[in-house]
Amino acid sequence: MKRTIKTLVAATIAATAMAAAPAVPAYAGGQISISINPQKQEHKDAMKLGLGILSAVKGNVTQNGNGNSAGLGQNGSNNNGVIIQDGNGHTGTLVQNGNNNDHLLLQLGEGTNGHVGQNGNETGATIQFGWK
Repeated sequence: MKRTIKTLVAATIAATAMAAAPAVPAYAGGQISISINPQKQEHKDAMKLGLGILSAVKGNVTQNGNGNSAGLGQNGSNNNGVIIQDGNGHTGTLVQNGNNNDHLLLQLGEGTNGHVGQNGNETGATIQFGWK
């Protein structure tokens, strides 16, 4: 009997709290990011070669879509940064300080937000996919 009363009280409290809670619209947007940062020199060299070819073919900033914003800042020598935005509403920056930095920021889908900083002798790639 006591257990039944406790269960009924708990159910009543839960139902009252749910009825009193304001309705909040669901937010279905988001993004997923994958970062690749090779540690072995031969892997870094392979990525540097690929990024060199990519930047020669595509340029340093490529945008396809609407409402995209990209910034690339480099301070040093032998730096290679590539930002590719395909889709709408992306924001991305890549800042390379020091020497011998290489990075790809690839943003796909909609509404991604990515910012990368390198400080010398770093190689990597950041791949993002966003949805709304």
